[in-house]
Amino acid sequence: MKPLLNFSRAVKEVRRFNALAKDKRSFVFYAEDAGSYVHFSEIIASLTRDHGKTVCYLTSSPEDPNLTAPAAGVLPFYIGEGITRTFVFQTLDADVMAMTMPDLETFHLKRSRYHEVKYAYVFHSMVSTHVIYREAAFDHFDALLCVGPHHHAEVKKREQLLSLPAKQLFNHGYGRLDSLRAQGHRGGAGLHVVVAPSWGPQGLLENHAGAVLDTLLAAGLRVTLRPHPRTWHTHRAPLEKAVAQHAANPLFALDTARQSDATFRSADVLISDWSGSAFEFAFAFEKPVLFVDVPQKVNNPNHERLALDPVEKKLRPELGIVLPAGDLTALAPAVKDLHAQAAEFEKRIKKARSETVYNLGSSGKAGAQALVDLAINPQKSRRTHAK
Repeated sequence: MKPLLNFSRAVKEVRRFNALAKDKRSFVFYAEDAGSYVHFSEIIASLTRDHGKTVCYLTSSPEDPNLTAPAAGVLPFYIGEGITRTFVFQTLDADVMAMTMPDLETFHLKRSRYHEVKYAYVFHSMVSTHVIYREAAFDHFDALLCVGPHHHAEVKKREQLLSLPAKQLFNHGYGRLDSLRAQGHRGGAGLHVVVAPSWGPQGLLENHAGAVLDTLLAAGLRVTLRPHPRTWHTHRAPLEKAVAQHAANPLFALDTARQSDATFRSADVLISDWSGSAFEFAFAFEKPVLFVDVPQKVNNPNHERLALDPVEKKLRPELGIVLPAGDLTALAPAVKDLHAQAAEFEKRIKKARSETVYNLGSSGKAGAQALVDLAINPQKSRRTHAK
């Protein structure tokens, strides 16, 4: 019954959205889930506060907290995930749509078929564009709000190699990083290790969850396991089995709260593999990361054509230690070594951050200005090209 109720709700919300005057839906943000808002919040705050704009916030999550408690100047609408969402995308009449979902036009979500809308991609990870994303993930956007110079270099290289129309590339930064830095680090008693890797068939937790927990807890470390939501969904049974073996240990905790940053803020060392959250942690709190070197997830088999190392590979030695996946017995000693060298890694992390991220602390203002500039730019959108 719930899907039917959600569909009915989405139909009503779509009608309400389409009934708005055009000047009220000039700036539209689309959230595929409730976790998307953290990447929009700084931009939206600046659009409404500094530019006096009204923002429409379309979400596919019926539990999105913005539906019941939106910020000032934000008009929220639930549009569902099925035909209602497809209808909204294909008939959208707005100046700008910003979104964190890649692959626009490639799959079921299309550009507006009737109106000239500028589409802007807001990155939900600091990692590179050409390995973990599909090859054409960004080709049909008008603009990208780039995290740092690596995004510029990668996108420009692809455009040159394939003779693609040039997109507008804005120096943005990373809103979630600014939010985490504003919250600050909150350490506790004892060395606290958080295990928060990426997801996928070759991921750390999918293949080594039991061994990771066993070796860390046997060394007397305080450990919090924070699995990626997709790992928790696809490998829940084996993960729950590994968790159950340590449930009575006061040093162990499980964190599956997707919207909570408390675990990150209290960690002294993060254990990851290729997760973009490792860069969020290191750059926000200037704490080191232990990278377990499982095979990297590759969604673009042609990524080597760009002849550019992805930033997630290049920066790992600067943010911490890279440990071979076949040597997990060395995990606990490596964590302790990292913690002992925290002051040295803090210097290296700060340097890497200054070279990797634009507009540290002011990404919201930069992103808002980019969208305002995009809205008034006389250059036509890529709608004709996308057909």
